[in-house]
Amino acid sequence: MVNFFKIIEKIVWIIAALTIAAVLAMVFIGAFANLDKAQFDWSSYIPYFYGAAAVVVLYKIVVLYYTSFYQTEIDL
Repeated sequence: MVNFFKIIEKIVWIIAALTIAAVLAMVFIGAFANLDKAQFDWSSYIPYFYGAAAVVVLYKIVVLYYTSFYQTEIDL
């Protein structure tokens, strides 16, 4: 179970890193190219950014849910 979450965490961080890289690339393209064209290209990728953010949030919710059960200790 722990290995499964570690694999999913790596995938989520890769998606987040790719999203950040894409945003930075769009910022640089917009700075050096025609702003209207860059804004049009940017608007077509916004749903993917929201999707990546939703994946990160859902992953964090699942991790918090499972770790809340496993961190409780029973003292005898």
